[in-house]
Amino acid sequence: MSCPDHITPDAKSVAEWLVSNHSGQVFDPNNAKQIEDIANVLAEFRAERRQQIVGLTPLQARVLAYLTEEEDRGAIVPSFEDIGRYCAIHTKSSVHRIVHALANRGAIKIEPNRARSIVVMGRAA
Repeated sequence: MSCPDHITPDAKSVAEWLVSNHSGQVFDPNNAKQIEDIANVLAEFRAERRQQIVGLTPLQARVLAYLTEEEDRGAIVPSFEDIGRYCAIHTKSSVHRIVHALANRGAIKIEPNRARSIVVMGRAA
């Protein structure tokens, strides 16, 4: 069975994962575990894809994917604590190092002396 052209690679990846890991189960939008599984698979897929495209470490790719998702949602820029919590990074200094490594590679832009001033680069305005 082939997928229609308008289905994104992200959606195909999640669908394949669901079929292989949840065979026989019906998707329930109220099932928090299924939603969390889907979100994790999608985040990992995006991080892997970003890593292949830009040559980032897996952790840098995961942070960049999280920043991208938050920007897509229209949320305020996450704090270093938020980034650490989401990406399972235990210290703010590690988050700081990763975020600044992303800035040095040109994946994001940080305005100096301003809190929460991260902008993901290379995206349509």
